[in-house]
Amino acid sequence: ALPNTQVELLNKAWQEQFLHLTGQQPVVFQGVFLTEMVAGRLNLIKDASFIRCCFVNDLSISLVYGDLIYKNSLFLGKASSSSFGNNADISKSLKFEKCDFFNGITFESGRFDVNLILDNCIFRSSFKISEAESLGSMRIDSCRFDGVFSISQTRVLRRFSVFCSEFCRDFELYYSRFCGEASFNESSLNGDINIVACRFEERARFGDVAWPKMGSNVAWGTETFFADDVAFLSNPPPPIQLFDGIRFEGAVSFSSGIDKDWLSAFEAELHAVRVGFAEHAAPTEMQQLESGCRTLRKLAAINGNVHLEHQWHRCELIARRSGTEVSAVERGLSYMYGFCADYGLSISRPFLILAGLCGFFACTYAANHSGIDLSGEIDWESLTEGLGYSLNRTLPIGVFEFSNSAWRTELLGSAGTWKSIAVRTVASLQTITSFILIYLGAMAARRKFKIS
Repeated sequence: ALPNTQVELLNKAWQEQFLHLTGQQPVVFQGVFLTEMVAGRLNLIKDASFIRCCFVNDLSISLVYGDLIYKNSLFLGKASSSSFGNNADISKSLKFEKCDFFNGITFESGRFDVNLILDNCIFRSSFKISEAESLGSMRIDSCRFDGVFSISQTRVLRRFSVFCSEFCRDFELYYSRFCGEASFNESSLNGDINIVACRFEERARFGDVAWPKMGSNVAWGTETFFADDVAFLSNPPPPIQLFDGIRFEGAVSFSSGIDKDWLSAFEAELHAVRVGFAEHAAPTEMQQLESGCRTLRKLAAINGNVHLEHQWHRCELIARRSGTEVSAVERGLSYMYGFCADYGLSISRPFLILAGLCGFFACTYAANHSGIDLSGEIDWESLTEGLGYSLNRTLPIGVFEFSNSAWRTELLGSAGTWKSIAVRTVASLQTITSFILIYLGAMAARRKFKIS
């Protein structure tokens, strides 16, 4: 900060200079300290450039007649603008190049019908655009945002692009409309991502993006709509929670090889949300993960990728059973479905379990018929009859029909006894379980081979 005497001298000197400025004169300020009084005279300047300048106090930015360029400059106070009014030319630019903002910058409540360019700048505090009725276009190249980056209730008329930039804290887009193409390339997001109730009218592209580490509530995309094609070309893939409630009207494409990495990342994201459960008790986060899996499942179905569709269905069910609002019965059935058939992805598992159960029940029937011999001798005849009866209970038709009525009578015993009731109950349970496993295996085969 400058001494008060120097500030007064600077104000007096600048006041004398501004007396000679008109709206038709391009002006270049180079290597100077500019105080608060400067802001009141910028409306009179056409095509103003500030090179290697230092803005000591808060700065109110206004642009009416032409381009406004800040280059290699320091902003020690807070920079802000409430509106450029209806006179701003949509072909003109407001450009910040290699500038350093110590106390943030805000565009709020009004029309900003110019091209906003941020090139190689550092924002040590927040960057905020709020309630902007219109913004011509926005380009962010090689910038670093140490504070929150936020655009809310804003309409961007033309292209919105981010390239090679770093967002150290939260990245927020709320209730905004992007009328031109949108691109986000070779940039890193280190904080939470919140894209809520936004609308992208034209193509959108996310390429080589470093997404945030897995964590609780790391991403949120509720009620966001993409009207045109969207491409996600980064690997590792974006957080699954980002797809919570997002709607896609156009085609959605992903980079090659992303499926395997994405599915393996699901477990890490699921674990991170579970840890968030324990620390923050926020059940909505697991619902966001479930909703994100559901959106990706639908996208896979639209793209005709049946295998990936089933994989995301599996992830969706796992996320659902991990939530707090699921009943104990539903959670138990979900675990059983996963164990018996890997949520419909495995054809062999139901039949392998069926074979194992068939052998187990065969031994059970044989032991019940002949008794348990602790001497170690095996009654092969009883085991053979037990296996036949077990196969009969598994599939009581055709070659599996059990014909040894005498052995069965000895096994079941007299009607009405506890032994008879127990054996019949176990046999009925085997039949029901076998039918369920056969059905699960058949459904998995149907999905695998796309049988209608």
